[in-house]
Amino acid sequence: MDIKSRYYYKSKEVEQKLIKLKKIIKKHNQVFDKNSQNIGFLGDLINLNNRLDEVLHFTRG
Repeated sequence: MDIKSRYYYKSKEVEQKLIKLKKIIKKHNQVFDKNSQNIGFLGDLINLNNRLDEVLHFTRG
């Protein structure tokens, strides 16, 4: 597989993972709404947010 094809394939993989992540966050929000006193949900989002910051920082070049 040439570089252009691999790049396209990996780009599509990233897009699919972002779609999956949005679905996971939506479900996470629904579960949180039923148990909003559980601080673990906030911890999950803080951890995810920090990791996304790392990814964004890395991809800025």
